[in-house]
Amino acid sequence: MKILVVDDQNTTRKIVTSILEDLGHEVVPVDSGEAAWERFQRERFRMVLTDWVMPGMSGVEFIQKVRKSENHQHRAYIILLTGREERGDLIEGLNAGADDYITKPFHIDELSVRVRAGTRIVELQKKLEELAVTDPLTGLTNRRGMKASVQERLQIPSEKPVGFILADIDHFKHVNDNYGHGAGGIVLESVARRLRDSFRTTDTVSRVGGEEFLVVAVDVNPVQMYRLTNRVRQNLGAERYVLADGQQIGITCSFGVTYAMPGPELNMDDCIARADRALYESKFNGRNRVTVHHPGMDATD
Repeated sequence: MKILVVDDQNTTRKIVTSILEDLGHEVVPVDSGEAAWERFQRERFRMVLTDWVMPGMSGVEFIQKVRKSENHQHRAYIILLTGREERGDLIEGLNAGADDYITKPFHIDELSVRVRAGTRIVELQKKLEELAVTDPLTGLTNRRGMKASVQERLQIPSEKPVGFILADIDHFKHVNDNYGHGAGGIVLESVARRLRDSFRTTDTVSRVGGEEFLVVAVDVNPVQMYRLTNRVRQNLGAERYVLADGQQIGITCSFGVTYAMPGPELNMDDCIARADRALYESKFNGRNRVTVHHPGMDATD
């Protein structure tokens, strides 16, 4: 783990850095609260060890700035290093946002134990964050994870459009009703794997509904993307899905596709709504087809 160490005392910085490196961590040492805040904004460290009393911005002021900038999903674990031992001081430090504190002078073993405990908490936080944005059945990102992963990229202007491809399994309720929910799970996992393997590694494939998937593809050629989507549709329809009892079934999928130019004006929800309208047309016109809604180019197959 990369850890930010903040202390204006060169000797203390070196000692703490040495201890943390011996524990297997990558350490970024800085000598002031201002330098720490500048570095934290760029890298968003998951663990910080900071001194309290420093010229300029104090450790407590730095912690307060960190906490104001964070959201509940990505929270740094902060250990406050302080020579203050009064109960009121320690309460002040914890109220400012520190997760733990170590009083100076500290023992090497004590620092190691506190850092190990903090590391376990950070690893648990990471697992919880991953669960919050991942669909447990297919392993794809969910709607929340999809938005978190692509929102920033879509705001960067480009000469090539971004594609939004919605895929929905046709008559999926019949699969669950006729073969059971276990069969439905097998079909969902298989379709998810096929979609993930068919599109580029730079494309984001997510499960956004019960039997609905969304692909967000940046820097696309609309004609090529339409052809690829149609080929995926054909492959999904040709595949046989083997159930737990060995029985094989087939399914088809309908697709709705739209495009938009990336940049600050792009509204992802509007784009998804357009793709959803295109998907509805595919369903209305007989299912197992691709419908594209894009200025100057509409296509159905």
